[in-house]
Amino acid sequence: MTSTLPHLNNPPAGRVQYESLRFTPGQRTTDNGQRTTDNDMNERNLSKKLLSAVACLALAGTLLPTSDAQANSGETQDDKGERYVMKIDKPKSVKVGKEASYTVTISRTEPWHINQEFPTSLKVTPADGVTYPKVKLKKGDAEKFSEAEMVFKVPFTLAKKGSKDIESQLTFSICIESQCSRVKEKIKVAVRAK
Repeated sequence: MTSTLPHLNNPPAGRVQYESLRFTPGQRTTDNGQRTTDNDMNERNLSKKLLSAVACLALAGTLLPTSDAQANSGETQDDKGERYVMKIDKPKSVKVGKEASYTVTISRTEPWHINQEFPTSLKVTPADGVTYPKVKLKKGDAEKFSEAEMVFKVPFTLAKKGSKDIESQLTFSICIESQCSRVKEKIKVAVRAK
């Protein structure tokens, strides 16, 4: 349905002549005089909201200090790919009832450094059929602990044959100039006992 303002061919003296305007329902005039529809406005608003949401998610990704890593072996970069590299070396073979171990190495990327004052720890998650000499390893238990690198060797013993996922969490702090981030790396190592 369209409505039309009457076109005044001969306006009375002292009155302004109006132009004939046609609008369809849902049509509006923008601040700059252009005609637009509700759909155009909705698309613009949706685009603005989507852009705002993407910006918020991007900002949240730069501020979150945690990241998850599931690895059997190899190297993994941190969530931003710039602060450090994590390497996990799992045992070549595991025998039932014999102690084995996996190694977690964190190497910082310059100009970052590992915070020496932070209470760094690696805590294993208890699991059936797996025993640990220590459930929580601290800085003093690390094979190496410097501003450039830290190395934790995690010993364990499997009680029976088969596959097992050994899970742990490494908590540490990494710094640049006067800013530090607390990091929690969840680690999962798949092993198989013979």
